Amino acid sequence: MNLNIQVNEDKFITNIHELEEGVNNLENNINSQEYLESLLNNLKYSDIKNKKDIIAAIATKLLEFKSVEEEMNLSNKTALDEMKKYNEDLKKLSIIETTKEKNDSGKDIDYISIRHDNGEVEMLVCAGHSTLAEFIHNHADKAARWNSEEIFRYYKENIHRELKFYNADELDEIYPEMANNAVVREEETKALELEEAEKYAKNNGLEGKIEVTVDPNGERIYRIADAIIKFSTNNENKRVMEVLRQPIERVNAHTNDNYGRLLGQLDEDDEKTEIFDLSSIQAKLEESEPITITGATFDKERLRELIVRKDVYEENLTAEELGYIKGSIQYLIDTMVERIQTFQGQANEEQVVLDEYMEPLVNIYESIEEGRINANELSEGDKVLVENYKEKQQAIESLGLKKKPIIKELRYDPESLKAAGVAAVVIILELISIGMLVLTLLSIDI
Repeated sequence: MNLNIQVNEDKFITNIHELEEGVNNLENNINSQEYLESLLNNLKYSDIKNKKDIIAAIATKLLEFKSVEEEMNLSNKTALDEMKKYNEDLKKLSIIETTKEKNDSGKDIDYISIRHDNGEVEMLVCAGHSTLAEFIHNHADKAARWNSEEIFRYYKENIHRELKFYNADELDEIYPEMANNAVVREEETKALELEEAEKYAKNNGLEGKIEVTVDPNGERIYRIADAIIKFSTNNENKRVMEVLRQPIERVNAHTNDNYGRLLGQLDEDDEKTEIFDLSSIQAKLEESEPITITGATFDKERLRELIVRKDVYEENLTAEELGYIKGSIQYLIDTMVERIQTFQGQANEEQVVLDEYMEPLVNIYESIEEGRINANELSEGDKVLVENYKEKQQAIESLGLKKKPIIKELRYDPESLKAAGVAAVVIILELISIGMLVLTLLSIDI
């Protein structure tokens, strides 16, 4: 079984093609595997100058053996680990495994990511859980010879789906369809996630804008510099943050003595998921749930101001402010029947605010029911608001009441009256002038 490696005095192998053919003809058994593993290890640390091709041939054969043994049952992560054993040019690649218990979609999802030389991180959603095993089975030679960039580009262009990240402040406005595809899309929750992402960036010295994407399964994922994070709800109904890919900048927080050791471990630790049980997030979520509003605490002017800031000026409100809007709208819905009875069907300012806020939500809700648009266009929280609002409308109709449009009072405004008076005088003078002109024309004897 021994391969006769012929090396000249200049440290060059002279029979590479013969060796490659010998490697290709080896049968798959434990002896062949052990022999090739030993030969590969010796070649790696030898001073032979043209060893690259024979090393690639040996790596290809070992990967072929592995593929046959596992019958493509290797997970993506295990398959990448096997590839890295025989190909040192794959260190930039990582497989991120996320389980259904930690995903809003309730699905097991794999991602493949790469950290480019410039520090940029890209991600793809894996089309399956054994796509790298299939790659080894069908392209063992490429698995042994290609570098990180080549393999990532192959999957990006042919197999997996690219995740495109956008400025977190712009996603809802510029790409609403993507934003609405998220499983969890309550505005309060998104606002809290963004706040926690900003804290994480600050604590880790990460510079640059916070970006976000929503994958095809509805998972919302954030990218901050070269860090990747996401959020999920655990079995205790707590929202937790998960660091899917660690930022390389994290080593800066340690002493210089530890720097080299940490940097060396970075590739090994990179694909590990780090979970932060952020009780502060849960506390804030509880605070931002539709706040209980009563007649004594309802502030019509504040509600109007927040709605204008959110819908007209498109500001990113805090979770507390969003919670106040939802709580106030819920209060107005809850008191809708009593308010209509009190004002004997005459709409009041509170009802006008409520109707204006609910009208677009009702339109979307009804379009969803009619099948004209996707159900994701409306969040679950807004659907509940619409259902409560429609129930109250039915109750009002069953009582024989009908909402009437509000009649605005005419108020004395000296400046307005003055302007109106001047306009009236001008119109009268113009009419007189036209009349005189007509009379003049009629009096002319032609």
